[in-house]
Amino acid sequence: MQSRKPQPEPIDPVEQDLTQLLPAKCDNLGTDQYYDVGSQVLTMQTAILYDGQCLVCQQSVALIRRLDRTHAILPIDLHDKSALAPYAPQLDLSDSALMHEIHVLTTDGKVLSGYGGMRAIAQATPLTRWFAPIMGWPGIAWLGARTYNWVAAHRYQINRLFGVEICTDGACALPAKAKR
Repeated sequence: MQSRKPQPEPIDPVEQDLTQLLPAKCDNLGTDQYYDVGSQVLTMQTAILYDGQCLVCQQSVALIRRLDRTHAILPIDLHDKSALAPYAPQLDLSDSALMHEIHVLTTDGKVLSGYGGMRAIAQATPLTRWFAPIMGWPGIAWLGARTYNWVAAHRYQINRLFGVEICTDGACALPAKAKR
């Protein structure tokens, strides 16, 4: 008689730490924030790549942190190259592309930007998760994307309205966006 090999138990992601499923060659890069798995970085939190020299961006991140009671969000200032380095290969974007709008790296490896990134942030934060589907409704998504794009394009002018002159030498001026 042949003995049957025992079948592995099905994985219940709610009850099991999903980091145990990562490949054995997974290199923990010194934090509990991310894992380098080959060419892809898997984050344990939703990473927000934002312009840390922008008052509007700083205030947005501060609000997100207050709403994020479970610490599901990891804000990363684009100007902190050492914090950005582990994510750079996966993003494969130039500095100027990153400076145009917010970029969000989700826990499943997706990279979203602009209004789509803001929706991903809402989805990742328990207190705002209910609002993420509403942000996708046709009229709201259209208006939200237009509003986000306008604010992103004019954020340094908005900073000046609040009396914050970040760059007098133009070093952090937004690069010209290519016409479509």
